[in-house]
Amino acid sequence: MAPKRQSTLSDASASKKRKNITVEVKYDIIKCSERGESNTEIGCALGLSRTMVVTIVKDKQRILKHVQDAASMKATEKARELHAAVVKKNGEGSASEEFSASRDWFNSFKTRANLHNMKLQGEAASADSLAAESFPSGLAEIIREGGYTADQVFNVDETGLCWKRMPNRTFLSKEEKSAPGHKVGKERLTLLFGANASGDLKLKPLLVYLAENPRAFKGIFKSQLPVIWKSNKTAWVTLTVFRGLV
Repeated sequence: MAPKRQSTLSDASASKKRKNITVEVKYDIIKCSERGESNTEIGCALGLSRTMVVTIVKDKQRILKHVQDAASMKATEKARELHAAVVKKNGEGSASEEFSASRDWFNSFKTRANLHNMKLQGEAASADSLAAESFPSGLAEIIREGGYTADQVFNVDETGLCWKRMPNRTFLSKEEKSAPGHKVGKERLTLLFGANASGDLKLKPLLVYLAENPRAFKGIFKSQLPVIWKSNKTAWVTLTVFRGLV
């Protein structure tokens, strides 16, 4: 009796090696999905099948918990390393209590030291946390309804540059007892950078300065600069300046 012939499909499946996907890659896949990228786009970028991407996204909660637990463990290990370094430097007698690097120990320490949480001043304090949480899902819905591709989705961000600011510390030789005084320069400008989601197109940077025609620009055409030059009395990217780019 002739032996049964095994199917070619079974042979192919048996010989195909299972691709090992790290937790870091799974985390990146989840973040890409939250930004509105389709499963097909994510799979093509990482060399994975769409089915594999779908499976990972569906397992989002378990993967995120695993990442969170791993980060907590890493923080605990770092805390123990720092504690060991302090004890080594100050001596064994410097430790007034057993250090367990646990959440309960940290809560007790905060109570004894009268520490409390507070909002940071500046951009972090003024940010709308509720709007930030709902933005990814809202953006994903807009992209889905409009049928936009990663080439058509852009993100921009601004940064301030105090280009005349001097350092507040310096090195002195043994012969010098003090450093000569200087007036701190407060002139600043704002830069706005942007690119599309696919990463193949960078926008020409926007520069906003206090003066429209600085003295140093004598004989220079601003249209030939590697930036888009704008100005206002605050050197900020205001709504008027931003709308002028569209």
